[in-house]
Amino acid sequence: NNPLFMVLPLLIFAGVAVFLICRNLFRNRQLRSFLLGPDGAWLDLCRSDGGTACAGGDELHSIKENRCSGTGIGGEKMKRLVIYVHGKGGSAEEAEHYRPLFPGGDVIGFDYHAKTPWEAKDEFSRFFDLHSKGYDSVILVANSIGAFLSMNALTDKRIEKAYFISPVVNMEKLIADMMMWSNVTEDELKSKKEIQTDFGETLSWDYLCYVREHPIAWTVPTHILYGEKDNLTSLLTISEFSKEVGAKLTVMKEGEHWFHTVEEMEFLDNWIP
Repeated sequence: NNPLFMVLPLLIFAGVAVFLICRNLFRNRQLRSFLLGPDGAWLDLCRSDGGTACAGGDELHSIKENRCSGTGIGGEKMKRLVIYVHGKGGSAEEAEHYRPLFPGGDVIGFDYHAKTPWEAKDEFSRFFDLHSKGYDSVILVANSIGAFLSMNALTDKRIEKAYFISPVVNMEKLIADMMMWSNVTEDELKSKKEIQTDFGETLSWDYLCYVREHPIAWTVPTHILYGEKDNLTSLLTISEFSKEVGAKLTVMKEGEHWFHTVEEMEFLDNWIP
């Protein structure tokens, strides 16, 4: 009849209950620490099975398979986007070639309509902002004139690195060369505003003035692939530009401006790390 023996089971039960409650609270705090960033905002979390749902903000976002890739601080999945910008006459479908080269991220192509750098300024920026949301890093792959328009439009965007294939890096010199090929003087172009060439290009006075007034100021870590037989940009021009922006230049012997042969595409594939 000792009261202690009557109270002891209750104390043991209460102790176990407190232990379980504290353990659950601790676990919840761990979960909260994992889910919340330092400012209390929800982080994007990928399903561990690599599925198609991520939590971000207060809602679930549908994502494509492989969008969650890499590992960041705390072990959370990193999400990487690769944007491919084609050259003249190309299309966004060319992005399919680059999917196997970037297995850890989403690869999308950009079918733009801009013909001038001032048109691209708005269109490229809107596309980038729309599609880069929710990604931890963005890689830019651009070809020829697509690289030139990208450098003019995306200088202030958060881009991890860029891969440029046969980029047009000095448009003023290219226009001057095309004027020389067509025997067009600067005074003549200024007077007529636009002149159609025999090789299918339209010389524009406004275009020439724009590139003179808006020099490229590119600071993104960049790799450049250049063909030795490029007929639009000289080796001297591409070398000077690479040095100016700190880009890593790779020259393919016998390569052309348009990388399309089996040998050129194999070289390109091996060039991208």
